[in-house]
Amino acid sequence: MTRPISLPFRSWPVPALLSASRRHPALGAAFLVGPAIAWIMLFAVIPLLLIAAYSFMRSGGSGAIVPIFTIENYSRILTSSLYRRILFESLAIGVESTAITLLLGYPVGYYLGRMKSSVAPFLLLLIVLPFWTSYLVRIFSWLLILMDNGVINWVLSSINATSSPLHLLYSHLGVVIGIVYSALPFAILPIYAVVKGIEQDLVDAAHVLGADEGAAFREVIFPLSLPGLAAAAILTFIYAVGSFLAPAILGGTGAVMISNVIINTFLVLFNWPFACALTVALLLIMLIVLAAAGRLVSLENIYGLRSRV
Repeated sequence: MTRPISLPFRSWPVPALLSASRRHPALGAAFLVGPAIAWIMLFAVIPLLLIAAYSFMRSGGSGAIVPIFTIENYSRILTSSLYRRILFESLAIGVESTAITLLLGYPVGYYLGRMKSSVAPFLLLLIVLPFWTSYLVRIFSWLLILMDNGVINWVLSSINATSSPLHLLYSHLGVVIGIVYSALPFAILPIYAVVKGIEQDLVDAAHVLGADEGAAFREVIFPLSLPGLAAAAILTFIYAVGSFLAPAILGGTGAVMISNVIINTFLVLFNWPFACALTVALLLIMLIVLAAAGRLVSLENIYGLRSRV
């Protein structure tokens, strides 16, 4: 008769830990959440703290960091017109890309959220399909579309719409187009999820009270979809301001964003303290935007922490 194999994990204290977690809920929560928190602390919080610490140090050249406290890096950002202009342009591109993405994404998210057809899952698949392709490949495809002899200018010249090619590549507009294309799924999916969760009984009640389709949308659907719209705006803005490949490939020297400057300062100039200061400045901008969004729309509603409608 074959003897049963003794597996190593039988000696693990998992049953004891599970039993203790039932008696002490706090221990159970630590057992479940602890690994994730430790991972975030190790690979997110601690590196950010190191970046913040390095930003107050001096550069010794060739990537060396001199551990002498200084605020010179931040004063350089505030006093230099070049870096102020780059920060302003990054914010402008972020705001423009966010506005265009929401204008294009809200109708799609609303339509899919209200659709009762079985085609809706297939349409959602088409929206997330670009994620199956390399982001670098997708941006390079726009390089072929936006160039002076690319697809857009070929179509315009074929219909005699323009007498000369439009200079879309290596420009502010080209960067916005690339970011909007890449950010659209991040805007459509939160809006779809929130609109999908709106109870049909509320819309039916509005119709019973005399509201037509337009009034029901204005008074019921749109206000209840604001959390999804706010979540889409936050995701899109953070993605747009921190974008690197789109301005690097489609913008060239015509639209330089702060992320490109950070990469260049890290890897080309080897001025790590100043690059860390630029990173902290970008992070502070993100936090300010998130705090402002939290004042306008409750973060509990944005991330679905409150009860559903």
